[in-house]
Amino acid sequence: MHEEMRGKSVPSKDFLRLAHLIYFEHWEIVDRELGPSKNRKNSARVVLERDGMKQEMRSSSEDFVGFVRGIRETVDAKGQIILRRIRDRTRYSKDTEYLHDPKGEKLRAAEELISAGKFQWTFDPFEGISKILRDPVRKTDRDIRGVKDNYYETCAYISTLYKYSIESRRDIERKIPKIIPYSSIHERILRNGFIRTSRIMDDCRIFLDSIDFDAEDLARRVLEQLRYCDFLMDLMIERRKVDFENGIRGVVDGYWRMCEVCRPYLSLARTAIELRQGKRHTTGQNKGFKELVCFLRNDPNFEKLVECVDPVVRNSEAHCATRVVIEKGIPQVVALDYRGLKARVLARIPFSGIHNKWRNLKLLLLALYPTFRVFYFAFLIRLLKSPEFKLRLVTIDQY
Repeated sequence: MHEEMRGKSVPSKDFLRLAHLIYFEHWEIVDRELGPSKNRKNSARVVLERDGMKQEMRSSSEDFVGFVRGIRETVDAKGQIILRRIRDRTRYSKDTEYLHDPKGEKLRAAEELISAGKFQWTFDPFEGISKILRDPVRKTDRDIRGVKDNYYETCAYISTLYKYSIESRRDIERKIPKIIPYSSIHERILRNGFIRTSRIMDDCRIFLDSIDFDAEDLARRVLEQLRYCDFLMDLMIERRKVDFENGIRGVVDGYWRMCEVCRPYLSLARTAIELRQGKRHTTGQNKGFKELVCFLRNDPNFEKLVECVDPVVRNSEAHCATRVVIEKGIPQVVALDYRGLKARVLARIPFSGIHNKWRNLKLLLLALYPTFRVFYFAFLIRLLKSPEFKLRLVTIDQY
């Protein structure tokens, strides 16, 4: 029984009709108004909508007015604001007040706490954000509760990661300006593909669902492989510590490794492009590597992103199917297909071509991982600060 009806033995006809429309005929309240009626009694007006039709109800019945008084704005998982009756008006007001920080004082206090290392993390903020974007929300979940009860600390932490990522990318671009064209294309693809509507929560949920890799772990793997490939290049080519044939093999091995760690970023780019084209959302890593590269290469707006990516060399080396030969004094990398009784030559590429692809692929990787991180954290910050997400937090404890 509703609070306003305690002690009432017979509900009014207006209240019963309103409850029937909402709970049995599935009409939704899209507008409401409280105020005095002509006889100076409290009254309430609601506008209901279903399947494009609208109807209005007005009543001064005490239970009807009490029901409407308990209606507040709530948000579903897609970020759509819905007028619904809440369970606890005091908690709703308290949570709304907590998220109100016009002067930024609460956020600054949280930033100081995070910066000093005094905040004890007992939840995963990234998991919490992801779970909040989905229905139903388990309000007792540790990660969800953590984000809701420590909203400003969550904002401060992700803002810190964003600032660090921005500085890191600027530092790389300052030292290696050749990566900037790759960064610009990648950022444009992500922005145009995932920021598609005015519903930030829906867009962000689709973006997070499209990431089928651990962002921090992949960044670590990228840096590890880049260091290893630099080591191979220095050892085998620059210092000539090994024979020429094995030196070339080392370069091809490094090229294959860099292809592997750039694949998740390229797959995400493909998903973004397909979303922009209105295609159904799917994660991209279930596509073949050759198909993935061809998809990006076939669009003149994005072909530069993969101009240095050779799926034939990558696939051949991944299956230990490359050979190094010297023809007329020129070293060649031969990519073979060993499926079948007799090996089939897929491509012959001069080593100078492989070397150039290697250098450009390194530039591509140096652009992809910091650009993704900047976009990722910027998107989360935009989400956290949006009115829809804050209202979603307020809604959590009401159902």
